[in-house]
Amino acid sequence: MKRGFFCWVVVFCCVFLSDSAARAANGAFYFGLHGGGVILRDLEENLTSEIEMKEGYGLGAVAGYTLKNFDRANLRFEGEVTFRKNDTDRARDWPTAGADSKIDGDVSSLAVMFNVAVDFINQTPFTPYIMGGLGGARVSFNDFEIDGLGLILDDHDTVLAYQLGAGCAFTLTNHLFLDLGYRFFATRDADVTAADGTSGGINYRSHNVMLGLRFSF
Repeated sequence: MKRGFFCWVVVFCCVFLSDSAARAANGAFYFGLHGGGVILRDLEENLTSEIEMKEGYGLGAVAGYTLKNFDRANLRFEGEVTFRKNDTDRARDWPTAGADSKIDGDVSSLAVMFNVAVDFINQTPFTPYIMGGLGGARVSFNDFEIDGLGLILDDHDTVLAYQLGAGCAFTLTNHLFLDLGYRFFATRDADVTAADGTSGGINYRSHNVMLGLRFSF
């Protein structure tokens, strides 16, 4: 019985390893560039008040590897670096309740992510996909100023980041793909210190629509 079980284990391992090797042999490296619009949700924090943000932009690059020949799907593993920036708009209930104040400054993030994506293969030039990622981001709150009060915040923090998304790639050539996708990108609250010495956490949550090009080789 033990000998039979051991034989089945050996057979399974051989099949699995040969299958993985076949997939790897049919895989491909790729790199890409992307850019698009970023909607940063209002900042909710305990330093001043809720801060409304303007629409911003994001620019980034990816490099990864595609494992092919899964059942109607390809599996992609990639590293990503993306920079995002949004200008501030106004602070609610500041300096008093019921009053809004214009606030100058911007919020930027530089994220390094590890992503996994599943491409759903079909007979058309369009390849839909879903993805998720985990990594870290340096979130900076730059030169927050309110007229009459001066500088109220200028600080940064490096925090855990995550994202979920979906999109569709269009095949331009055998090696070049046009990629349009949506991503929800967020981080843990950034711990920062205001100009008056008050410390607190600020959320970072954003909606991203990105257009990019991927080249496989």
